[in-house]
Amino acid sequence: MDEILTVFRRMDRSTLLLPLSLSALALRFALHYFIKKTPIHNSNLNSPSDENRPPSLTTADHSPRPSNSNHHQFYSLSSRGGGSASIPRNAGRSSGAAVITTSGTTGRLTGKNVSNTGGSGAYNVSTQLEELTKKINGWKQQSQESFIKSFESKSLAGCESMRTLAEDSMDGRKRRNPADVAYFVAKEILNGERTYKTDLEVICVQLKRELDEAEEIPQGLFQNVFSLLQPIYESQGTLLVEIEHRLSTWESRTTNTHRPDDSQRIGDLLLKQNDALEQYQNYLIRLPEILAEFDIAFRKNKAFEQFYRGFEQYRYCYLPLTAFLLKPAQRLFQYQSSLERLLTHYPAHHSDTVNCESALQNFRRTFSTVHDAVSVAEHFTKLVDLQRDLLGIDNLAVPTREFIREGCLLKLSKKGYQLRMFVLLTDVLLYTNRVSNTTGQFKLHGQIGVRGMMVEDAEPREGMEHCFTLYGGNRALMLAANTAEEKTRWLHDLHTAVDQSKRLAYDKLLQFGSLKSYSSSDEVLDKFDAFHVSPAHTATSDADTLRTKSPSERSVVLPRSNTTLHVCWHRQTTISIRELSRAFQLQQSGYLLRKFKNSTGWQKLWVVFTDFCLFFFKNNQEDCPLASLPLIGYRVTVPSLDDAIEKDHVIKLYFTTHKYFLRTDSEFSFHRWMEVLGLATQPDHQNISPDLNGTGMHV
Repeated sequence: MDEILTVFRRMDRSTLLLPLSLSALALRFALHYFIKKTPIHNSNLNSPSDENRPPSLTTADHSPRPSNSNHHQFYSLSSRGGGSASIPRNAGRSSGAAVITTSGTTGRLTGKNVSNTGGSGAYNVSTQLEELTKKINGWKQQSQESFIKSFESKSLAGCESMRTLAEDSMDGRKRRNPADVAYFVAKEILNGERTYKTDLEVICVQLKRELDEAEEIPQGLFQNVFSLLQPIYESQGTLLVEIEHRLSTWESRTTNTHRPDDSQRIGDLLLKQNDALEQYQNYLIRLPEILAEFDIAFRKNKAFEQFYRGFEQYRYCYLPLTAFLLKPAQRLFQYQSSLERLLTHYPAHHSDTVNCESALQNFRRTFSTVHDAVSVAEHFTKLVDLQRDLLGIDNLAVPTREFIREGCLLKLSKKGYQLRMFVLLTDVLLYTNRVSNTTGQFKLHGQIGVRGMMVEDAEPREGMEHCFTLYGGNRALMLAANTAEEKTRWLHDLHTAVDQSKRLAYDKLLQFGSLKSYSSSDEVLDKFDAFHVSPAHTATSDADTLRTKSPSERSVVLPRSNTTLHVCWHRQTTISIRELSRAFQLQQSGYLLRKFKNSTGWQKLWVVFTDFCLFFFKNNQEDCPLASLPLIGYRVTVPSLDDAIEKDHVIKLYFTTHKYFLRTDSEFSFHRWMEVLGLATQPDHQNISPDLNGTGMHV
């Protein structure tokens, strides 16, 4: 016992000697056990049948000794680090003294017997010594691994957000996790539930708390939201606890038994959500009405507008408020996708198959019931977000108007080609320019009605290659796209919108909102610092880098720079309703390692992909992101040889000269993140459905 205490006291003084000390201690007790349990008898040593076996113990003294004599044995422990210990023992049954030493750090044993007894006993002792050597080496390896983990945890304590050795913990988790696809799907569901809980709390906890402190805001406006969302929030919290417990049991059972059992399934938990589906249905059917009430109050009640904009500036409100209201609909779709992946993996006789099939049918039935309401809500939400970003137009968001495309085009004026932001809706084409004031909004400069619009291809002019002309309302716009691909997209959607407007009855055509009076867009450009663009211009801005927010709870009131309108402006690109539909369906959460730009270190972060944007959190319990990276315009691939990334499961994100590297902890997670990010950033090619009315968000 004193020897054990001595070793642990040395651990406190010199942690680096821990592996060596533990190895010496293990060897010492092992040899003690060996001497006590493995006697060496003279009759065995003198057995003539073993004379031809190669002796493992060399003789040090050839003088015979009486078989009944008692002699001391000395076992010597030595190591590369210096220091040795001799342990005298009275063997009682042995014919001589043996000296066994360890050499170097491999734990090699050599033995010397002081009596020349030879025979099978020496061979048996040699065999047992070899087995003992393997055991000691195994103990030593375990002690070294334990030391490394202990050392990393101590040296990295207090700096979780800047861990350069985070890949070691990710690799360790990968070794411990079960190698079953069903487990990883269940883990993905758990990660989604954790993010879903954070998103629901923005409405059910944070917004409710702020309203309690704002006496001037009519409380009745939000009561419908709280009464409909609170039951969903409570049932989701129960489901999250159950899934966390199930995954914990799943991991421990697989590690200990390596055989599946009833705990290694998740379909039964999702089937229990059938009781909550009616609550989802009630909320989502009412959602378009709720959004319309919010929009009216925003435009007509100044106090409500200030409260609304102020709430969106809190760091935990990392998306527009309307996006959080849509989260229950998105989660229903994710449940379906996860169950479909599970059923694809499961064999027909799997114990979880029946539960998964039943749960999938329930989710599909509910989603089909609320599909039309969700589609209307999505279109309306997009229009509301546009109206927040546009100056000079009122009543843009009406339930019958739908979004088609937004993006940058170059418009020819007296001053040459200048960058403009265009928004194509089912009844009107708007073109705007970003103003230089602190709001960062876009000022409306003109519009062309879609009904009666003419679209004509054009030859290159003024050094621009991809040109076309729009005619409508006694006005001609000479435009140019940055690439042939973007030109093709615009022409396709413009022709489709014009053809669709001809099929609509006249009384269903939408009237424009009232516009502030501007005689011509080009006459007032200088007042708003118009951005003059050369043909070779490439946008670079702060939106192309990870945007880190201030540590204060409430940020300075600035425009939200990760909305699609702002990102398309910075990246000089375009997106359509089909890309928004994909983004609605594609969401992902989990821990990733992000490579530092100027070093070989990696930073472990909780990452959420939603609304075309990656949000980086310190961990899954934080509700405020550290940074964000909008992915519109980015491409997704794997690192090349020139990137010099010598790690597995690495994803490369790049836009012009900007590059980011993210690493997953398993092959399954790597493929899932590649799939989600790849589809979300996939260009909108010509395989486009012309259906733009009513179901455009779910084509």
